[in-house]
Amino acid sequence: MKNTVLAIFTVLLAAHCPANAANALKIGDPAPPIKVARWFKGDPGEKPVEGTVQVVEFWATWCGPCMKSIPHLSELSKKYQGKARIIGISIWESEKTDHEKRLAAVGKFVESQGDKMDYAVAADDNDGSMASKWMEAAGEKGIPTAFIVGKDGRIVWVGNPWEGLDDVLERTVNGNVDTKAVAAQAEARQKAKDDREAIGKLYQPVNDLAAAGKHTEAIALLDSLVSEHPELKKGAGFTRYRLLKAYDQPAAWQQARTLLEGDLKDNPNGLYQIARDLTDPPGPATKDYPLALAISQRMVALTTTPNSSYLSTLAESHAGLGDFSKAIETEELALKSTEGDSPTAAGSRKYLERRLEAFRKAAAKAKE
Repeated sequence: MKNTVLAIFTVLLAAHCPANAANALKIGDPAPPIKVARWFKGDPGEKPVEGTVQVVEFWATWCGPCMKSIPHLSELSKKYQGKARIIGISIWESEKTDHEKRLAAVGKFVESQGDKMDYAVAADDNDGSMASKWMEAAGEKGIPTAFIVGKDGRIVWVGNPWEGLDDVLERTVNGNVDTKAVAAQAEARQKAKDDREAIGKLYQPVNDLAAAGKHTEAIALLDSLVSEHPELKKGAGFTRYRLLKAYDQPAAWQQARTLLEGDLKDNPNGLYQIARDLTDPPGPATKDYPLALAISQRMVALTTTPNSSYLSTLAESHAGLGDFSKAIETEELALKSTEGDSPTAAGSRKYLERRLEAFRKAAAKAKE
């Protein structure tokens, strides 16, 4: 099974597991030194200037969400000029062996951004020390991730830059951040990660059966797990869907309808997984484009900003139902939403362009 049940379950929860149960870098600890291979913009040095707050964000040129945060970090840099330094550190780039090639690619990207990337930017050292001493030490495995370093050089906050950074940064700069409350939030976040890791271990036998092609046995074990651990019930619905999809597509689509109306009705990422299964060309053997349309419309409605992947899936749903004018209109919106994305997203744009051309040809043929 190409996508294992365990991996799918982890994606559904939209989480990344901690590197270890007892992380070495916590709220209140001194920030590690900043040692990089190369600075492309600015050079704040290894240690923060006393009395200055720092935001250290980890990102990569291939990371879509990282691209979305660049303009916001530039805004923060201007807003807190002289009070806080914003630093972006590239880690986990696609190029793993040729470090000069890696640095050249990051440098080219930074140059292409110009004033849009208006803060200090660097690339991790060749031995990956920043990723190791910051990200891995803090149990972080997803990017973008930002660290706020207080005026005393200690870690104040760690998390997704879209989930609390602005508020904590403002309070840190103003000197009225409640470090105990922030630490309590960090502990709760870590507990949630640990819980997800424990759930992953519970699902390992189900994963093993699925990998061996024993899907009915895997479902039976899944039911047993849910009976013993009722807290697994919500995630188990999606896992059941994936297991059914491997050998009984009509039953899988029925399970998908149940998820659309229940567990996943407010989860665009989970819905997207199903929508892709239903629409990715040439599509599954058993078609259900009305279901694909309903799911795609729901996930698009749940997003506040245009998402090219979601929109493209919606376009495929319209095309599957023969509404090529709507498919063309929606795919054009998908393409428009990629404007300003990184050069590394060129492949995605080309795919959207190819699909748009396919819809236009299909529309012309339908009129003949």
